[in-house]
Amino acid sequence: PEKLERSLEFLEGSNYVLVAHNYVRRELDGTEVVVDCAKRFTGGGDAYVSLYERGYMPTCAVVALRSEVLAAGGFDTTLPAGQDFDLWLTMLKGPEARFLIFEDALGRYHIGQDGVTSRTGQRLECCLRIAGQYAPGLRSHPGTSLFSLWFRIAAVHGEAFTAHRSRGHLGKALGV
Repeated sequence: PEKLERSLEFLEGSNYVLVAHNYVRRELDGTEVVVDCAKRFTGGGDAYVSLYERGYMPTCAVVALRSEVLAAGGFDTTLPAGQDFDLWLTMLKGPEARFLIFEDALGRYHIGQDGVTSRTGQRLECCLRIAGQYAPGLRSHPGTSLFSLWFRIAAVHGEAFTAHRSRGHLGKALGV
């Protein structure tokens, strides 16, 4: 119930383009897991590169400035998956763009049998497309853009492998 209030505390009066928080993921079997998005961005380094390489901010956790969403062109409707990740990268690619992910778990995401999270192959394909699209822009950030691209490709393949394996699809997992 306090999601918007807490998010706006961080967003208003700051120079953040968007803020997000941790969340609770409810699995198909009913178990719930707190997903710690914030830990992916601790330890310094360029936040945009961290977002590109291993970042994940679910749509349900993000509160963004409307003007920034509009300036970025909104969601890419040609992507069947990953539209949110694509939008966050577009909004945050400028050198002055900042974001914050705070540690409170203020949302609940329900995994559905036919939801986009369950479409592993489609997610993998879209994540690879997004990785290629944003890789050239990494040159303006600290670090090696080639390493970041390699890291992102490895990360999304690892996520796809884990998703297939957790559903008992060992053949699909090994195919990844």
